Amino acid sequence: MAEALAIPDYERYDYSREWENKQIEDLAEKRILASWVKPSGACLELGGGFGRLTSFLEPYFSRVVMVDFSRANIQKASRRIKITEIVRSEIHEIPFKDETFDYIFMIRVVHHLADPLIVLKEIRRVAKQGATVIISAPNLTFGKYHRLRSNTLVGEGKCGHKIYAAPLKYYSTEFLKEEARLGTGMFENSIGIKLHRFTFLHLADVLISPLWYLKPNIFMKYTVSKNGSNPDLMNFR
Repeated sequence: MAEALAIPDYERYDYSREWENKQIEDLAEKRILASWVKPSGACLELGGGFGRLTSFLEPYFSRVVMVDFSRANIQKASRRIKITEIVRSEIHEIPFKDETFDYIFMIRVVHHLADPLIVLKEIRRVAKQGATVIISAPNLTFGKYHRLRSNTLVGEGKCGHKIYAAPLKYYSTEFLKEEARLGTGMFENSIGIKLHRFTFLHLADVLISPLWYLKPNIFMKYTVSKNGSNPDLMNFR
């Protein structure tokens, strides 16, 4: 449990620098989210970082909440957003009441979690019945990790960031019904960085996003169904 709750040193890690010259990938992800989002009440973004997607989500919702643990990230995010409530918290215990949110986003976060199921339990708790949950995860269809059956530590990044990998079906639970799956990352490479000024190229990535199994990043859209499910989620793997 201690490993599952361990938090890397986010204060020495400038996540915004990871997105320098990645305008094509940034726009592709936002366009995919736009295709899945309908104007609604309240949304929650978990691990929102420096607010890259938060500012994009604001026009769609009457209430936007971003949760992040890093003070440095929060400071940067506060310069980009207008209406969002920023909450400093780790995400294994989300500091909101049951059935609060219509949409929940967890983008580029799940592969840093030792036990994603702890967080998924919290997502279930704070999501309304019928809420939409959107999660992104690395694609393991190809490569040496494609045989994994559970969440497995596969490496370590900057400032102690642990990197985990799991099959995509690992994130489907008794209360999360997968509705759609799309892929991005066609230009998340050295070629995309060199061509970053040609932002129209993101349309090519989006056009072939249904071929998710060929893309390095997978976006999954779920609908929350609490009917008949175990309140304690004892059926989790």
